[in-house]
Amino acid sequence: PAVMRFVYTTDTVLESAGAVMVVAEVNNPSNVPMSYIIARNDALSTATIVTDYTFQNAPFTHEQGIFYDTVYYHIIDDQLIEPSEIAVLNFIQVSVNDSFVVDSTYTLSILDNDTLTFSFNGAGFSYVEDTGLVQVKVTISSPVDTATSVKVMLAQGNATNGVDFTFTDTTIVFPANSIDTQSIWVHIIDDAIVEPNEQINFN
Repeated sequence: PAVMRFVYTTDTVLESAGAVMVVAEVNNPSNVPMSYIIARNDALSTATIVTDYTFQNAPFTHEQGIFYDTVYYHIIDDQLIEPSEIAVLNFIQVSVNDSFVVDSTYTLSILDNDTLTFSFNGAGFSYVEDTGLVQVKVTISSPVDTATSVKVMLAQGNATNGVDFTFTDTTIVFPANSIDTQSIWVHIIDDAIVEPNEQINFN
């Protein structure tokens, strides 16, 4: 019978790897053509098709001889902080003269290399002096399985705290598994003085 096997049965890549090549070796000693499919094994995989990667099941047909068939995973960098995942391939027999050897399952380990980041929702905003309370919004790049906090602090600017505005350094807490925008508040003081525009900065 014809024999199929994966040349390498395991590999480990970063989530940012892009395309990952998988090679199968086929040895068909018979003059009878053989056919098989390299297919996803979703039951054994912890990575999710379309969300974590894409892969198209690939059919092959060969006459007599030794052949090397190549397929590709396309890894999706989803920017989410998550544990390592695996994506599994195996052979599906099409011809009656196909058989498998020990190396008939391929397992790809996908390691997450995303970094959790916090950012302000917008680089800058302008308000008139009599606006009063102003909202400053903070976002998180990915949900994580524990509560996560970040401190928002005043940075150097030409507006004076206590004179032009009031603000106290504030710690924002993002609940577990949340990507909801969190807010802090700044009170702008209307001092009724004619003066140049002033700036409040935050880290």
